[in-house]
Amino acid sequence: MGNMDLQPILLPYPRHLKIIDGFYTFSTNRQILLESEHPQSILFPGTQLQKAILTHLCLKYEIKSSTSIPQEHVGIILRIAPVHLYNHQGYLLHITPSSICIEANNEQGLFYGCSTLIQIIPGIAD
Repeated sequence: MGNMDLQPILLPYPRHLKIIDGFYTFSTNRQILLESEHPQSILFPGTQLQKAILTHLCLKYEIKSSTSIPQEHVGIILRIAPVHLYNHQGYLLHITPSSICIEANNEQGLFYGCSTLIQIIPGIAD
């Protein structure tokens, strides 16, 4: 993910940030998976993320809410689920070599998680 030796400039800056070795490589034929009882409620941050990927990386990630998507096609998971967090509107952003997952207790937390990822993406394109 570019030069992550330096602390990223993020607004708002996360209360807790742990950067570990490794990176995710954005590639073609990947999708954004919406995991929620009401996927329509998290479509907006998904479309914002989709636009950032297209703009900065020239890749088209389709948005899906079906659980029948083959795992190898899932690049990013946006998940509303019970998560133990310090803040009601907090989120967990996990970036691994195989996928990216943003988890939150509610739509606001997921929005903030997507906003953080969107701020990181331009650095990948450099």
